[in-house]
Amino acid sequence: MLKPNGKLILREPAVNRTADVSEKLAANLTLSGFVNTQISSVLDQVQVTSAKPSWEVGTASNIQLKKKAKSAWSMSANDNSELLDEDKLLDESDLIRPVKGRS
Repeated sequence: MLKPNGKLILREPAVNRTADVSEKLAANLTLSGFVNTQISSVLDQVQVTSAKPSWEVGTASNIQLKKKAKSAWSMSANDNSELLDEDKLLDESDLIRPVKGRS
């Protein structure tokens, strides 16, 4: 079993190996929780290096969240001066139901 901060080094022959295979391996390592995944060529081999993070599964940490920004505008319940009448937003053509089969 790999210890925290342990390094995983995988080497495979580069013969008949596409970059897509190495990229998928790197993506799978990342999805499995490994960090700092790198792909390199060493002589006639492809080397994929990745590290196990220093934290253990189940470790908790505080997250610093941004403070909520103050509202750019506000409206009081008694301020009706700039409100539009919702009934005036639609005209008669908007109220007619479309007929199926017509485009």
